[in-house]
Amino acid sequence: MIFTNNSHEILQLYNLDSSNLKVVFDVKKTDLTFIWNTGESMEITIDRTKFHLLKNQMIFLTEFHKIDEIRLETARMVRFNQPFYCIINHDNEVGSKGLLFFGASDIPIVTVDENMVREFDISWEIFCSEMQKADILQQDMLQSLLKRMLILSVRILRQSNNFHKLEKNQSDVIREFNYLVESHFAEHHDVAFYASKLNKSPKPYLIYFLLFLNEHH
Repeated sequence: MIFTNNSHEILQLYNLDSSNLKVVFDVKKTDLTFIWNTGESMEITIDRTKFHLLKNQMIFLTEFHKIDEIRLETARMVRFNQPFYCIINHDNEVGSKGLLFFGASDIPIVTVDENMVREFDISWEIFCSEMQKADILQQDMLQSLLKRMLILSVRILRQSNNFHKLEKNQSDVIREFNYLVESHFAEHHDVAFYASKLNKSPKPYLIYFLLFLNEHH
């Protein structure tokens, strides 16, 4: 199912199985993707690194991730481009920049536990239903549903990596740093550059910054 309009805003929803896996590889500029494994297991190779996902795990990818291979039983995929919903301009709404997307170090994998599965199922069911509508409110509704799924995922990821223990200003600095590293690391490897971009003294974050930069070197 695909939503598109004259402004080049695109949202795609797919129930994946072995018959339609080719859509996974069709990544366009500014596309962001998340794949929710609904089968017992899924193998996906990204930038020559293999990932094994269990049932109800989700993986989050940007246009810069090259999917080399994927094997699955069933899964659900959401793909949207920047004109449809820009996570950078709307970071205050969702808080996924530098966490779900453009995370700098590892590709994020979110584990949806049993008590949260129904929340995601409901969102997906309404998502699919709304994709069949065609009125002036459709895009607003689809954006709201996308935001809901992203917010649910952010909450889980923040809990799993202890981000929830940080003060908001601290976690925001780390997320922004992650995004900057993802965007500029090919040209800049020094802590001072990123500190200046953040308008921060490098000292309070020096160890964290150095660890990230070493991982990328």
